[in-house]
Amino acid sequence: METTENKLVKGVLLEDAVGFLKEKKGEAAVGVLEKATGPLIFDQHRMYPLADLSKLQTAVIKEVFGKDSDEAYKELGLFTFRAFTHTVVGATLTNVAHSPKELLEKIQELWDAVLNFGSRKLISIDEKKHSALVEIVDDPRVPAYLQGAIEGGFKSIGVRATTKVLDQGNSSYHIEISW
Repeated sequence: METTENKLVKGVLLEDAVGFLKEKKGEAAVGVLEKATGPLIFDQHRMYPLADLSKLQTAVIKEVFGKDSDEAYKELGLFTFRAFTHTVVGATLTNVAHSPKELLEKIQELWDAVLNFGSRKLISIDEKKHSALVEIVDDPRVPAYLQGAIEGGFKSIGVRATTKVLDQGNSSYHIEISW
């Protein structure tokens, strides 16, 4: 996975990865992972290198599922968005989105709250056909993780959505959303 030192994420995302492990496998699993990685305590407001998040997510997914897979990353993304909505910033940003269109129009603002790189932009939306297209640029994270976060966003407003990655290449791609 491509990363650079200037790509940073808020500690809340690292906390959420640990929270996912704790929810799925219990406190003992966190202790086991800490023996291999060191302390898993993060300041939710501090910025950390994306590489740290990527390593932690991979370790958590392997601990929970035995191996990494797109479905595992998607489930982690769903969990992360749900946890984000329980933070002050997340609750504030998501509380004003009551429809898929409102949610997707805020997509860059939502991600800007937790990282400093890439762009996520609503390219098109057809509310009658219940579909939209989001462009992801310069985001080297596993696409399935972002799919999960988007599906989690829809779930937070009471809408079930499915996503599909299109045109993937070089840390940029499109995510097609249907609901």
